Amino acid sequence: MEVFNYHRKIQKQTNNIVDQHGFNHGAFSCEFKNLNFLDIKKVWNKKTPKWFKKFRLKEWQAFQLWHKEHFVFGAIYNAKIVGVSIVSYYNFKTGFKQHSIKTTLPFAQKVAWGLNNSRSKNNEIEIKNEIELNRFTIKIDDRPNDLNLNINAFHITEPHVCCIPFGKNRAMYSHKALMPCSGNLKIGNTTINIGRNDSLLILDDHKGFYPYKLKYNWATGAWRKSDGEFYAFNLTENQSIDSENFNENCFWVNGILQVLPPVKFNFLSGKWIITDAYGMVNLEFTIKSENTLKSNFGLIKANYKAPYGVFNGVIKNTKHTIRLNNVYGMGEIKRYSM
Repeated sequence: MEVFNYHRKIQKQTNNIVDQHGFNHGAFSCEFKNLNFLDIKKVWNKKTPKWFKKFRLKEWQAFQLWHKEHFVFGAIYNAKIVGVSIVSYYNFKTGFKQHSIKTTLPFAQKVAWGLNNSRSKNNEIEIKNEIELNRFTIKIDDRPNDLNLNINAFHITEPHVCCIPFGKNRAMYSHKALMPCSGNLKIGNTTINIGRNDSLLILDDHKGFYPYKLKYNWATGAWRKSDGEFYAFNLTENQSIDSENFNENCFWVNGILQVLPPVKFNFLSGKWIITDAYGMVNLEFTIKSENTLKSNFGLIKANYKAPYGVFNGVIKNTKHTIRLNNVYGMGEIKRYSM
């Protein structure tokens, strides 16, 4: 049995994301009861009015749905200067894709504040958060692309919740939950029934005082085996000032959370290589379909790539060795100035 020296503590209880000492940095397996970002006294080492803190807080809620060869990605993103809505479907067997990415005025993207009886909503997507009932309801009505989704996702596994330092009095928060789900997906005249035993969904609730020049690399995948076991992973290389102790990296084994160390992304022609310094992550991501958004309005710039593809390689810790063989998933390369 291999023994790895990496350790990151997962706390079982939390309350406010900001307390009298500042941000409550760490990793947790439960939700924050109060996302009181705006209670932080000084951002950028200066006393900051609440309206400006709210203006600089980037917010989004997004999800990825896996059902056999079907994959759906949706995101409601509010950067306060601009809003972005993403609705995307991809069939990994046929290569058929329906993809829509729209930039909007920021108020068109309503992102929930907390996961207890709240909603995120735009013209295409609605996410109803009822974590107190261990349930999320997700609806998509994308009429121009003739895509409709109506599912319930069940918060019955361990989430990976983190608060990561980006600088003094600046931090980001993420609540990533792997969930079975049920409902239906309609594409054109075809209706696909989704069951709890043949689907997986990762939901990400996300807020952060990101720098003006935001950047991160991200990858995720999920799959079920024929014996009923299920797995998923989340890997991010972001702007944490202490990624050894504070990062978003994890994997799930039958819903049980396992932490991972910092990772590095190496971008080659048509594929990515994702590794770490401990020998716990070694993945190759082969791109099957590209999605991009690029804009330049002087001080406001966006360079965004979100490819779909397959993962091969290994993720492991002292307890588990998980081998990936053409696992469906996606990645992001995000570079924003705003």
